[in-house]
Amino acid sequence: MIKYLVPAALLGLTGLTTAAPVLFPNGDFENGGTSWGFAQANGHTVSYPATGGSPNGHAVIDGTAATQTWFAVLISNNDAPYPLTSLGLQAGKRYKFFYDMQTPTAGANKGGIKIESWTATAGISNSGDLRRTTTGTSWATYEEEYTIDPAATHIKMVPLWTSNDIVRFDDIGVDNTPLQTVPVIPNSGFESGGANWAFFAGGPSVSYPAGGGNPNGNAVINATSGGWGVLVANNNVPMSLASLGLTAGETYTFQLDMKVLGGSNPGGIKVEFVPGFSGDRYYTPEQIAALPNPVTEWNTYQFQISLPATCTRIQVVPLYGPMSTVAYDNVKILLPAPPAPLAATIKKVTAVGWTAASATNQYQPQQSDDDSVWMNLGPAINGNAVTVAFDSEPSPFYRVMESVPTVKASGYNGNFTEPGTVPENADGWTPAQSQWPLRLETGGRGDNGACMQIKVLNVGAAPGGSEIQQNTKDADRLNPGAGAVTPGDTYTFSFWAKQISNGVSYEQRYKISWLDDIGAIKGDSGWVGFTATVGGDWTKFSRDNLVVPNGATTALIQIVGVTGAVGGGLGEVLIDDVSLQGAGFGSPTALTATMAPAVEVSWLSITGKSYRVESAPDLSDWMDFGGVISGNNTTKSVYDLITIPGKFYRVGELP
Repeated sequence: MIKYLVPAALLGLTGLTTAAPVLFPNGDFENGGTSWGFAQANGHTVSYPATGGSPNGHAVIDGTAATQTWFAVLISNNDAPYPLTSLGLQAGKRYKFFYDMQTPTAGANKGGIKIESWTATAGISNSGDLRRTTTGTSWATYEEEYTIDPAATHIKMVPLWTSNDIVRFDDIGVDNTPLQTVPVIPNSGFESGGANWAFFAGGPSVSYPAGGGNPNGNAVINATSGGWGVLVANNNVPMSLASLGLTAGETYTFQLDMKVLGGSNPGGIKVEFVPGFSGDRYYTPEQIAALPNPVTEWNTYQFQISLPATCTRIQVVPLYGPMSTVAYDNVKILLPAPPAPLAATIKKVTAVGWTAASATNQYQPQQSDDDSVWMNLGPAINGNAVTVAFDSEPSPFYRVMESVPTVKASGYNGNFTEPGTVPENADGWTPAQSQWPLRLETGGRGDNGACMQIKVLNVGAAPGGSEIQQNTKDADRLNPGAGAVTPGDTYTFSFWAKQISNGVSYEQRYKISWLDDIGAIKGDSGWVGFTATVGGDWTKFSRDNLVVPNGATTALIQIVGVTGAVGGGLGEVLIDDVSLQGAGFGSPTALTATMAPAVEVSWLSITGKSYRVESAPDLSDWMDFGGVISGNNTTKSVYDLITIPGKFYRVGELP
């Protein structure tokens, strides 16, 4: 039996980095104050006892004799920026920093640290003072997560004083295993009132209650009397994508909790890109109806927003509830769940081949368990560049269906030759609006002479309209279904128009809508205006590259003339030779398929990562197989025909 081996996923293709907790220079203070700088004001002192730490040596910042509660800090590496590489850290990554701390009294705002991102000579950004609330007086280990600035090459660790008290530090370090960056919006739960939030309004007011949120602190925008109001995160300073762990071009879930306190309309959200913006996002009535609780109770609202490829920074902007008072809490950005670690699998499959006679024909491989019921094997393949498909679940029977390109006409009676049940109408066409169109026996551009007249004349100042429309699928009563459209096919719409008059406020336009079997719109061309020279000859209008969306089975053609609410509004146009033609393929014929054994190498890819597959007849002479493959959070597969008794494969993630 042939065995195919997939070695460890990253074998030979990526470097290995040892990840572990590491201390800053003399971070355990076993060498006293070596490698630590100290800065203070107004009488703070520092000492480095050799015993009593966690364990043994430690640092003590004493503020009990300070004349004022200004500041006192320790600074790593003798107050010089320390290279990231010396700690095994990378710019733009998020890490867990740790330290042991002890205070003689428990309470809030005790000690803590500040982490600073630096170049070799200048500070770039920092974490701010990360204070702690202690619940006891014994040594305890504390952790803080921090994302190093993408432009940083160095770092500083700064243990902080406690006002009018003593604080002790030991074992100051970092775990250099990068964390998945979790987007952090400062004061996202409003537990610090309005800190880190800006408010802009045209009328409404904002408040920051300490209770009643989800839970506790929240923000309240009162727009009951009208106007507009917005909160802007991070004090209206755009946040970099790198600091949030976001990637330009990707889609993320922006989430916030809301509760309507007055009125009936929840708020929404807007994300401002640098450059650009998402536009205002509010829940639809259908989304509101699907909420688990009434809007007057706390609900979690989620908005899917895509970041432009050019975006570098964002601002998160909760929006007011129109004519309502709304409470806000827990503003978050959710990251998609990370894919599982790279692990390749291999299995034996069947290669299905065929001879492609034409570069324009379409080929659909199929498989069957009984040579009777056939199922498509993957999507249809156009042309002769690819003549093999692979079946991961081999079947006993295979064939390939070949189709020749055809042009399919979906419109019916576009020259209006056939009258309707009422002679003034055309068969297959429906009149609409206030002034019905009229089928004319003469005056058309073709030999038959028939055409449709769209004519509007205002009665007083009342607006008017005249429209012809056709639902193509069953327009031909004698051949129901003949006008159906095929999802994925490309259609061209055209017609001829002869302008008779074009008066004040008169407009003409047309639209193609794609509908499903129950009449729901799956997509449309949008309204397109048209006009021709009054008294001139017939003019052709067309729209190509109309692709039928998934789920659509029929097209709705609309050609309309309308006037505004003015006296004397009028217009008239003749319409002829309306056509909707699709480029598709005709009925298929079966080709003989060939089968051969093959192997499939698969792995779950990650967006932003690149991969290479290599093969070898042994475990030393590896050759590139399949080129570089970009990940997109889907399963990737490569295939190889079995041509030798044994072969090895490996998948590598490129650096």
